[in-house]
Amino acid sequence: MEPGIFTKDLRSYSLTYFQKDVIAALTVVVILVPQCMAYAMMAGLPAIYGLYAAFVPLFLYPIFGSSPHLSVGPVALVSIMVLIDISKYAQPGTELFIQYALLTALVAGIIQLALAVFRMGFLMNFLSEPVITGFTTAAAVIIALNQVKHLFGLEFVRSTNIIQLIKNLLLHIPEIHTLSILLGAGSLIFILVVRSIRKNLPAALIAIVLGTVLVHQFQWHLDGVQIIGPVTRGIPSFSTDFIQLGMIGDIM
Repeated sequence: MEPGIFTKDLRSYSLTYFQKDVIAALTVVVILVPQCMAYAMMAGLPAIYGLYAAFVPLFLYPIFGSSPHLSVGPVALVSIMVLIDISKYAQPGTELFIQYALLTALVAGIIQLALAVFRMGFLMNFLSEPVITGFTTAAAVIIALNQVKHLFGLEFVRSTNIIQLIKNLLLHIPEIHTLSILLGAGSLIFILVVRSIRKNLPAALIAIVLGTVLVHQFQWHLDGVQIIGPVTRGIPSFSTDFIQLGMIGDIM
C-alpha cells in the first residue's frame, strides 16, 4: 500500500511547512464549518452531524490517502440524496431518521471499500460523460430550488420533482418572510460585489459573520428569521445501537 500523505511529509517537515499547514487549516475551518452544518441540515439531520462527517475523513485521509489534492467530506449531492431516500422511511430530524442516515453511511462505506479491494473502478467507464453531466446538473437545480424556501423563509415538503418544487414555491408566495429574503438577497448581492472588487477576499465568510452579527444585534430571529440555534458540544460516545438488520434491507 502506498504511504499516506502524512507519513511521506514527516520525512521533510520544517517550519515553513508548519506555517503553510496553519494557513491551510484556518482556510479549511472557515469554509468547512458553516458549509458542513448547511449540508447536514440539507440532509434532514441536526447541524452537528455535518461537523462529525467533516472531522472523520479529514482526520483519516492524511494517514491513509495518497493524493495531496483531494477534497474529502460532506457534499451537497450526497446530502440531498440522503434526505430524499431516507424520507421514505422516517421523518427528517427524528431519531429514526438519524439511525437510517448513520446506517446508510456505514453500508455505503463497506460497499466502497469492497469495490476498492476488488478494483471495480473500471465500472465508471460504462457511465458516459453526458449521463454524469446530466445527473450532476439536474442535482444542482434540485438542490438550488430546495434551498430557495430558506431564502424566502418558507416551509414546505422537499421534493426531487422540479415541477412540484416550482409549484410549491408559487403556492407559498403569499407566505414569503420579508426580512428573511432581504437578509438572504442582501448577502448574495454583497458576495457578488465583493468578489467583483477583490476576488481574493473571503466574501462568503464576511457575509456569514455580518449576517450573524446583525441577527444577534437586532434580534431578528425573534421576528421570524430562522437560525441554527445551540449546537451540541463535544464528540458523541461510540455506539452500535443504530445497526439494525431490519433496516439494512430498506437501505439496500
